[in-house]
Amino acid sequence: MVQIKEIRNKLKNYTKNKGKFVYVDAFRNKKIKKKHFVLESTHGDSVGGHNYYLIKEIKNKVKRAKIFVVAKNVEKAKRFFEVKGIEDVQIVEHLSVEYYELLATSEYLINDTTFYPFFNKKKGQKYYIIWHGTPLKYMGKDMPVVVDVSNVQRNFYMADKIFVSNEYTKDILSEAYNLKNVYQGKIVVSPSPRNSIFLNDIEKNKIKENLNIENKKILCYMPTWRGTVGKVKKTSHTQELLNYLEKTLAHDTLLYVKLHDFEKNNISFDKYSKIKEFPGSYETYEFLSITDGLITDYSSVMYDYANMNKPVILYTYDYEEYIESRGVYEDIDKYPFKRIENLEDLIIAIDNLSIEDYSIINERFTYSDCIDGAERVIKNILFNYIDEKVKEYNLYNGKETVAILSGGFWNNGVTSALINTLENLDTSKRNYICFFEKNKIKPEHYYRLLNLPDNVLFYPVTGEVNGNISDRLLLKRYLWNEDYSAKGRKKQLGRIYKEEFKRIFGDLKIDWFIHYTGFERKEAEMMRHINAKKLIWVHTDMFAEYEAKKNFSKKIVFGAYKDADKVVMVHENLRENLNANISGIKRKLVTVNNFLGEDRTKRLGRENIFKTLADVKVDYSFNDNAYKTETQMLLEEYKKEINEIVKLAKESKHTNYDVVIKNIKDINERYSFNPYLRYVAENTSVMMDEAHERITNIFGEQKNNLISELLFEEYKDFILPKIKDNQNELNYYFPNLVKEISNYEALLNNRLESARNEENYELVNKTEIQLKKSRQIVVENYKLLKKEENLNEKFNSLFDNKKSEFLDFVDSYITPENIQSSQHPNIDFYGYFRVSKTKMLNAIFDENIKVYINIGRYDYQKGHDKLIDAFERTFERNPNIFLIIVAPHGPLKSKTINRVRNSIARDNIIILTGMNNPYPLLAHCDAFVLSSNYEGLGLVVYEALAVNTDVITVNLKETIQYLKQDQAIIVENNVDGLTKGFMHHLNLNKPLKKFDFEPFKVKSIKEFESLFK
Repeated sequence: MVQIKEIRNKLKNYTKNKGKFVYVDAFRNKKIKKKHFVLESTHGDSVGGHNYYLIKEIKNKVKRAKIFVVAKNVEKAKRFFEVKGIEDVQIVEHLSVEYYELLATSEYLINDTTFYPFFNKKKGQKYYIIWHGTPLKYMGKDMPVVVDVSNVQRNFYMADKIFVSNEYTKDILSEAYNLKNVYQGKIVVSPSPRNSIFLNDIEKNKIKENLNIENKKILCYMPTWRGTVGKVKKTSHTQELLNYLEKTLAHDTLLYVKLHDFEKNNISFDKYSKIKEFPGSYETYEFLSITDGLITDYSSVMYDYANMNKPVILYTYDYEEYIESRGVYEDIDKYPFKRIENLEDLIIAIDNLSIEDYSIINERFTYSDCIDGAERVIKNILFNYIDEKVKEYNLYNGKETVAILSGGFWNNGVTSALINTLENLDTSKRNYICFFEKNKIKPEHYYRLLNLPDNVLFYPVTGEVNGNISDRLLLKRYLWNEDYSAKGRKKQLGRIYKEEFKRIFGDLKIDWFIHYTGFERKEAEMMRHINAKKLIWVHTDMFAEYEAKKNFSKKIVFGAYKDADKVVMVHENLRENLNANISGIKRKLVTVNNFLGEDRTKRLGRENIFKTLADVKVDYSFNDNAYKTETQMLLEEYKKEINEIVKLAKESKHTNYDVVIKNIKDINERYSFNPYLRYVAENTSVMMDEAHERITNIFGEQKNNLISELLFEEYKDFILPKIKDNQNELNYYFPNLVKEISNYEALLNNRLESARNEENYELVNKTEIQLKKSRQIVVENYKLLKKEENLNEKFNSLFDNKKSEFLDFVDSYITPENIQSSQHPNIDFYGYFRVSKTKMLNAIFDENIKVYINIGRYDYQKGHDKLIDAFERTFERNPNIFLIIVAPHGPLKSKTINRVRNSIARDNIIILTGMNNPYPLLAHCDAFVLSSNYEGLGLVVYEALAVNTDVITVNLKETIQYLKQDQAIIVENNVDGLTKGFMHHLNLNKPLKKFDFEPFKVKSIKEFESLFK
């Protein structure tokens, strides 16, 4: 039973959302009001733009038409229409209760971009989008935030017609908003209604007379919106620009400025005499029509204004930054407009305005414009009128359209399986749309959307299910309470989900609805109620999945199996369980084996391994000694033993210093097998002998105890610090270092003396500074050189054996473009990849180390506990092995990392986060290990085989059915089995046989195509 508190909260929110609830009720229960027109602009002036020019034509063509103009500032809009003498137009506040009801009941809806995501066109309504301009800037899926295409795409799918002013815009919209082949309405290339005023000399003269500005040069500044969806980018440059022009403009020149509301509110025009705020009593293009020139930047107004052949100046002070961040379709330097980047050149351009010939621009972008353009558009809306200026285009290709619930294209097996499927199909047979909730996809996965095969579109769905309080409470209970069956509420559920399907897909003709992921409850329930052929995929043992994670609704998903036309298993072995546990689906069960995707895997596997690892994060790696050479580790042990002796001698009350000195000499002797430590021991011995001689000469040989004690003090205070000094190490490896420093200092001193003699005080100052730093500079450079050598010694398999490959990467991706090679490439590479990945890469390229890899989320299904235990056992027998786990996410992350942290093999295990392209890494490993407790297929096994990496896999019948024993190492699904698999691979006498993918590809294509028969 729903709690009273929850109902009370819903009712409390009713007042906040009453408009939406009114919309829902009106959408469902009220009839369409004939001859009602709602005009809304979400781009620019809500009362201006195209709408202003269409109102008169609607009134002329439709008797007793009721026209509603949507505005955010109602009073401002009313004043505007009063001044213009336009009557019988009602102003409606945006998102008011009245607005919601009108949106749900008016016959004609006209917008220049979109309605909000809740909008759902009702049967009998006609929806027209008159696009707001010609695109120069990237739009839709071409923008950096790819998924911001969502609501515009949704509105387009719902629109009866989309009006654009040229074929260039038509082509960009159809591609950028995923309309190609599937859009059911028409794209109309027609005059731009607001451009009509540019061609109307009578109206322009009237405006000039009213403004009384015949003797002035009138300019307009209209910069583009520098923001992202939902945000506005503030700029201080506008203020600087206006201040400069106020000082420098000629006395007969006036500059009218039209800014975005956010910027406009931060600028006071009262202090200017030559700079004026754009007059609110005129529609934007009305006023533009009487100006003598336009200053803009990247705004589409440039194309429209070119109609008049008056000068256009593009003031692009941030050109490179803007082009880099936003992107443009055209090179504006090829346009016949003047492009200016600084204020000085801007004022020169303003002073030298002249009539221009923009015929080339007009032939491309404004060829449809005419004085009666608004009338022709309204005639097309009302009567489907076409002529030489108004042309209609159909984008729909007449083929079946398949909507695929794809999920967020994360790094997982389902994503790989789907992409493999789409890449292997003949996608020209049907139209495919991969849809998913907008917030489910991460920016790092956008590239997958942009690289889908031809004829495969994508659609990020935005908004929520519309509903009144009763609907929302029902959905909450039904979707999330497994015990609530909603008996008696099926009709209500059906209505809700049919409406939601219409809200999402608009007027698209969806012939096939595929629930590919197989888990999401909203879409699983939706498919039970819609009018389309329905398929739902089963990728894994759903019963084991539920018992392990309870991550889906059995009630809804298994119910969807019963209502689907076909339940598609990726493996025949899933059939028995499904038949046994879910009644009534036996005849619906079909098998479509996953495409193994070898071509895609091979292609991706050839990418540069360093590049694919560059941005990958490390979840865990044990690196205590990973960066130290063998000599450095021995030196640390040596110092540790010496420090222990010194510490005990200092703390003991009855120290035998003869024994202490003997112990120090013994340690020196023991570590002399290492060349550098032998050098340290010999130097120590020399210094101690010299100290012993000096002390003996003072006290005589008979005072042995005193001599030993003083020798110890000498050792502790003077000899030991020299041993610990890093300079000592440099002197050993670079014997000429001291001499070189001395010679360089002598050179500088000579220069200093000469400069003083010549009284060249500037050179004196420079040389004195250089002299102070000289020793440090030389020593630091030698330290870098030593570090470079140490890295080469420590990671020899990478930095020496793969020198050309890693150097190419350093030069291409790490150092600046103008540097052909790095002075210290090992350090550069190491600094970029850090110790963990450098250690891993060295293991990969070490012929004496076998590297194993597992790819799968932190999840019970993936069996990481067995994998780590088996690797640990193998490591005890053969330490020359290394394990890489690639795990993007999952509930067992902390548990898995802690297990590795406490492992005896931790030094040889690394855990990486998810990778966009793991295949080059997979290709460089010796074997992939599948340790899963259950799988639908275990696709990554075959991806490993595709890149010629050996496979050790547990005996899962779904995974191994295609494999022969000599193509992979198949073991029992437990720790013992995996341990035997590791040992078997380590002792392989001959390579495993190649796997032939072709028969399985042909079979999978045939199985997939059979679904649509």
